[in-house]
Amino acid sequence: MPDTTGMENTSTPSTIPYTQSQLGASFDRVKDLTHWKNPINAYIEVEFDVWERERDLLAAAVWHFTATLATICVTRKGHKVDLHVEAPGYYAGPAN
Repeated sequence: MPDTTGMENTSTPSTIPYTQSQLGASFDRVKDLTHWKNPINAYIEVEFDVWERERDLLAAAVWHFTATLATICVTRKGHKVDLHVEAPGYYAGPAN
């Protein structure tokens, strides 16, 4: 994997393999602290060996709670990976 790779989700992520508890815990890591319906702009550090699983779960959680697609940029830092998660948020989505 290159040191910096941009990733963008362009299709609706599946929430089927995840429980409500998993989706909620993942969304709690990236939601805006002022109000969960606001736009999302968060950085999450994860272990290198689980970054793809974490990325997919975060994308599914954002979709589940906001009905908007997340853009997730990936930056490798040795044995860690930074995931930069951005999304328009619930207020900007079709469910509002």
